[in-house]
Amino acid sequence: MKTSEMIWGGLIATAIFIELNPKARKKVRQFTGLSDKGKNKKEKVKDYLIKRGNNKKEVDDMLKQEYNYVVKTYPNATPSKIADIIRVLY
Repeated sequence: MKTSEMIWGGLIATAIFIELNPKARKKVRQFTGLSDKGKNKKEKVKDYLIKRGNNKKEVDDMLKQEYNYVVKTYPNATPSKIADIIRVLY
């Protein structure tokens, strides 16, 4: 067996293991940065505000006015906390 065949065989076995093992899949997503499934923090805040009863036009206005201030003031806040703060400020 060539070295390249061994490497590809190992990669395929690893990929199969990750697909079949949910804990391994979660860890791989966590370490590769794919855990948020492609959404940035601002989109998550927008989705949370809409979920909590605000309409889309109002949410766009809220984010336009308050998002940058809140993110700078509370840099470690989760998207749900940012949304709660924006609702209070607006």
